[in-house]
Amino acid sequence: MIKYFKIFQNENKEVKAIEYSERDQKNYFKFVKTQHEKGLRQVIITSEIMLEILKKYFIDYNFDLVELSFVEEDSELDDEIKEILAKIEKNRACFIKLLEKLKCIANNSSIDIENIELKSTEKIYDKYVVFSIRVNGILLIDENNKELLKEITNLIGSKLYENY
Repeated sequence: MIKYFKIFQNENKEVKAIEYSERDQKNYFKFVKTQHEKGLRQVIITSEIMLEILKKYFIDYNFDLVELSFVEEDSELDDEIKEILAKIEKNRACFIKLLEKLKCIANNSSIDIENIELKSTEKIYDKYVVFSIRVNGILLIDENNKELLKEITNLIGSKLYENY
């Protein structure tokens, strides 16, 4: 079963993944306000952070990239990305072409990448894993993957810390 989490940061700059229930999803702004009142602030997942997550899980854990979407519609860019993704399916080394294409839009404050979804090709933490993360800090992940959830939040936190 997939669980939703929203990524926040506390006063000590620690990144936290707060469970984001079905009820919370119906009243997003109330949920965010409640967390803000607890001293947490929302984390926006920049394109730079998205690329770091993508590199880590594609390269280190041999995940497949299932989906990559952008905030702004750009049919030319979408077509180029689809073409590169098709090449990656046949030859994972083509991932370098994808990174080159995406690096030009990823800088510290860029939020051009809206969503990435990754799927493990091998068991990780004793099971196959699918997760996705959105620019607004919403993370969808299997409910029984606390280790992976912690690893992703640590990666996000390390990238945020670099930007301070």
